[in-house]
Amino acid sequence: MSKSGFFWKFRVWFYYKRQEYNRKLLLKRVIRFSRTKQGNVYFDEGKYLQRNGLKIFPYNFEKKYRVQDIDIYYMNQYPYFVYLGKHLFLPKEFDEHKSKKYSNQILLEQDDYSPHKYMSSLFEIDRNDVIVDIGCGDGNFSLEHIETVREAFLFEIDKKWKKPLELTFYPWKEKLHTSFVSLEKGSNSVESNLMSSLELKNIIFKIDVDGAERKILSLLDPLFPKLGSIKVAICTYHQANDAEDFEKWFIDRGFRTEFSDNYMLFYYDKSIKEPFFRRGILFAVKP
Repeated sequence: MSKSGFFWKFRVWFYYKRQEYNRKLLLKRVIRFSRTKQGNVYFDEGKYLQRNGLKIFPYNFEKKYRVQDIDIYYMNQYPYFVYLGKHLFLPKEFDEHKSKKYSNQILLEQDDYSPHKYMSSLFEIDRNDVIVDIGCGDGNFSLEHIETVREAFLFEIDKKWKKPLELTFYPWKEKLHTSFVSLEKGSNSVESNLMSSLELKNIIFKIDVDGAERKILSLLDPLFPKLGSIKVAICTYHQANDAEDFEKWFIDRGFRTEFSDNYMLFYYDKSIKEPFFRRGILFAVKP
């Protein structure tokens, strides 16, 4: 079917119309739930959504970030923006609008009030730490701390980030180790690459893998006893029970835990249901 033909255009139009309709229904359900006895803990979030429409981050801080305020620059045809005083590069295929939108989302997610911010008062990062960034994507977490830590291991499955990561981390290339592996290859793809390099070291794990977090934890479980101190920031919003399941998983292994502040409404999950709102990041520490 031609993407310029009538039926293709109609299918695209119908898809977005259906998506718009479903999101309007979801918004009504969420607001209604936030007014019930069970959902009253989310009353303020529901009130914000009623005034502002469906939002992943139902808080005032999200209004600070506007796509039109982002400045995009180019080097060797690769777009980049300035993130915390450093150049963060994006894939060459990102046009200017997509680059602005993507960059704005990073800033929004890492706001001090965001439930998606990867840092916590539960732990600090120092020069003896090694970052293991699993699902690194653009690498913003590692970039934020690359000048502080001893070294950083970046794992990603999407190879479109290979060149952008090389450009972003070029000033610190002696500290950086990147690996583009598929989770489908099994434990050897992650664990064997890490084992010899990380034993007895103090590790910071950042894990954001779009719903495959359980698989990553199962791969890392045999590695944990061989490490020094462990600090973890893991996403807990991709699936309904992630927050409770992951917290129990870490507590059972002797970790101290806490969640990021506030909640996310991850409406991209088509199976989302009550209580709708989810914790964003779980932090776990084991000295």
